[in-house]
Amino acid sequence: MTDVRHLGRSIHAILLFTAVLLLSGCKQALPSIDVYADPDPFMTYRVMPEYTRLNKVEVKQVHFNLPDRPSEPDTSGATSCAELLKHPAVDAYWSGDAVYNEYLRQQGLTVPYHLDSAIPAAYRDPQDNWIGIAPRILVILVRSTLKRGERPSSIRAYTDPAWKGRGALANPLKGSMRSHFAVLSTVWGDQQTASFYKAARENDTKIVATQEESADMVVEGDADFAFVDSDVALNRVRKNLPVELLYPDQSGGELGVIVTPTGLSIMRGCKNVPAARRLVDYLTSRDGERRIISLAPAQVPLNEGVGTESPNMWRIETLHVMHTDFPAAARKIMDMEKILGGPLQSKE
Repeated sequence: MTDVRHLGRSIHAILLFTAVLLLSGCKQALPSIDVYADPDPFMTYRVMPEYTRLNKVEVKQVHFNLPDRPSEPDTSGATSCAELLKHPAVDAYWSGDAVYNEYLRQQGLTVPYHLDSAIPAAYRDPQDNWIGIAPRILVILVRSTLKRGERPSSIRAYTDPAWKGRGALANPLKGSMRSHFAVLSTVWGDQQTASFYKAARENDTKIVATQEESADMVVEGDADFAFVDSDVALNRVRKNLPVELLYPDQSGGELGVIVTPTGLSIMRGCKNVPAARRLVDYLTSRDGERRIISLAPAQVPLNEGVGTESPNMWRIETLHVMHTDFPAAARKIMDMEKILGGPLQSKE
């Protein structure tokens, strides 16, 4: 009888101890994967919890801080690639621009993963080393005061004498504009691209450091137009500032808009390949892309059945789109200083 009572007290003590642990929040640590991410951290940190809930895998995100502003992440693909070349032992890379995923593929730092996905072939590596999702679009931000029949409709407006001194342009060696000029050089060739930029400067285009700065010049009336990514443009349109968003080069014989998908790669140093694959599966799914776009409404879907979040953002299928040769652009991306004639300074 004494043994039975002792056993009962022991069981009661074990149950009580277990309850205390549960109430105190003690839980087993989840397995994790390391993801280098350079899209907007506001968006990426809010997308990952759903993946964790579904897969019971924690995502540890890595960003690179700007040297002059240690508290702010550097979201440039060139910076991320430079770091990944030095420290490739991460599980996955989520870039803001798939040209950089292709660059890493060419450096032998990614591994293939084939998945059945509705993402169009134009936005994925045929060797399955990366896949694109939720693109931004290079658009024109114009002053609302410009009459509708008298607005720039092409990137060539930067060199048009009719628009002399009226355009603002971010430095093509900085941020995503670097990639846009690399894509242009695959269409025009290096010499024509360099000539275009030289002519734009000679046409008194206001060359500034960032897209945000060029967009603000349009808002403030210091410029009539600027080519910027859709997130930069929509941010100002939604604040009811005196600007509008237009899609350039939409006639059949024109260049079309540059579409910039974010990109996903599994890295050669991946320690948890199954979890990294499930991350790619989730982010490229309809639900994953829908979640991304709900947090980043200036990006557009590549999956059918996923809507846009803003009436200003049009689906890819409704636009005349410039073909992007990702391998060719990736081969040029790190050589833009040479292509455009050396270091370029912003005009004060």
